[in-house]
Order: sequence, then structure tokens, then C-alpha cells
Amino acid sequence: MGNETILYYVFEETVTGRKRIVKPHFWRKIKPLTFVLEEDDLSVITIMIPTLEKGWKRDKLLGVMQEGIEACREYRGYIGNDRTVINNELQQILSYEDDFSPVYWELTNMLFADKFIAPKRMPEVVVLLLGNTVFPEEQMEKFTEMMQPCFPYINRLTVVYGIEDNDTNYGVNNEENYEINPESADESGYAANENRNRIETAIDDLLEMLYYEYGLVGRIWKVDGYKPQPPGIRNGQCPILFLDYGYEGKLPYSMMRNGGTYIDVFSSGEKKRRINNKCSKISYLSPLKYLDTMVKSGYDKLVN
Repeated sequence: MGNETILYYVFEETVTGRKRIVKPHFWRKIKPLTFVLEEDDLSVITIMIPTLEKGWKRDKLLGVMQEGIEACREYRGYIGNDRTVINNELQQILSYEDDFSPVYWELTNMLFADKFIAPKRMPEVVVLLLGNTVFPEEQMEKFTEMMQPCFPYINRLTVVYGIEDNDTNYGVNNEENYEINPESADESGYAANENRNRIETAIDDLLEMLYYEYGLVGRIWKVDGYKPQPPGIRNGQCPILFLDYGYEGKLPYSMMRNGGTYIDVFSSGEKKRRINNKCSKISYLSPLKYLDTMVKSGYDKLVN
């Protein structure tokens, strides 16, 4: 990561395991507890938000988060190439959405190295789920960089892209309140085709490289509206590694089995909930979950 700093906002209870309820007073500012964790070339300054007696409102929470920045003055030696990450629970209160992909890419590399490379548990079956959060070329580049040591061991790769109507709102009929503008329809249709062509070109380039360099024949599952999972997509009894790069369609529950791992690169709270509810037999991982674990471990070492 290269001497990088993350400012991580998270509820105090998530880190400490204890709920500290704070009652606000107009004469006293709420000052979040902070600490710094160093991991290789990465420094994480954790800003822990306490629980408010009557719950947090957006404006009040933003003010306390700013107080957290002020409380970090003693860590200014770390600040420079810093990035901000906000825990999912705080994001919900703030109605906040941002692109944390630069941090998520690097944290994904770290968790993948810990879970697969270091213990030499190279995956044999991989399902790559492509999304629209970042350009397809960047997804392929990050996938190739992270998976490079694993390619000689992979014997089955499936690339999934597109959007399914099922599990999303794309199949909802809104004809009563929807008027079609022919010009905008043509433009949006052209943009969609361009985007799809771009994705398909990126996939073709990846699979061509894998075939010529490693003899790996990849398969493509193009999703266009809801279609049942093709019989040929099933991957025997081997544990499957799912790499989700912001996929927007129905999650492939029928492919999930004991021992599998699902890495959700963009740390979607909704996907975490669905997988834990429907497929507890597989391991759900994400950069945000990895960061939480790292921070909890650092806090425990600090207080013990």
C-alpha cells in the first residue's frame, strides 16, 4: 500500500464489544475515542463514535465526526496520503455513498494474501462476478494482479456479467408513470451497448491471456434478464471462490456450498445480510469486515 493512512469511522461498540451510551449536553462536546494501528505499510487511525442516548441524527453525527478529526491532531505525523472509510452502520445514518474502491482494492489484496496465499490454499474453482462500479478494464487489472500466484492452480473459471431482473428492481413495471423519450432512449441504448461491448472486450482479453499463458479455459455466463442457472455452470464438489466486483444481479446461491468463500470487494451490507441468511455454509469476506477485524485485534492488544 505504501505508507498509506486510513481514517476509519466506526461505532465504538463494534470495536470494543461494549456499548458506551453518551447523553449530550450543550456545554460539553462529544469527543470520540481514537487510536492508531500500524500494519506493514498501512496505518489505520480509528475514530470510534459512541452510542447517543436517543440515537444519532445526521447533522449531529457529522459534527462529532469532525470532532474526531480534531482529536487526531496527535497523529498528524501519519496524515498525508490518507483516505477516509466509513463503517456501513454510520453510512446508513448519513445516507452516505462514496467510492472507497482505492482502499478496498488494497484491503482485498491483504485479506486474500492472508486467507489464500500465506497458507498456500490456492483456489481451484473461481467465479468472477463483474459489476459497474468501476471500469471493466480496472476490474480485470485488479483481478489479474491479485490472482497471479493462483492461476497455475485454477482449473475452472467462470466469468459472470450483466444484470438479472430477479433480486433487483429492474423488472418492475412502471408504465403508468413513465414516458419514453425516443432521443434519450436511443442515447441510453447506445451507451448500454457500448458498455456491454467494453465489458466483453475486457473479458475476451483476460480469457485469451489465461488460455495462452496457463492453458486455462474460462467460461462466460452472460446474464440478460432472469434466466435459470445453466446446468453446465455447476462446478463439481470443490469449494468455490466467488469474487464480487460490484455485481448487481441475483446472487448465485445454487452454486454456493460448504467450504466456499465469497469476497465482496465493495463491502455491501445488503449482500452480507443475504449471504449470512441464505448461505451460512460459506465464508463471507469483505475489505470492511477485514478492516473491522484488524481494528478489533489492534484495540485488544492496546488495552491488554
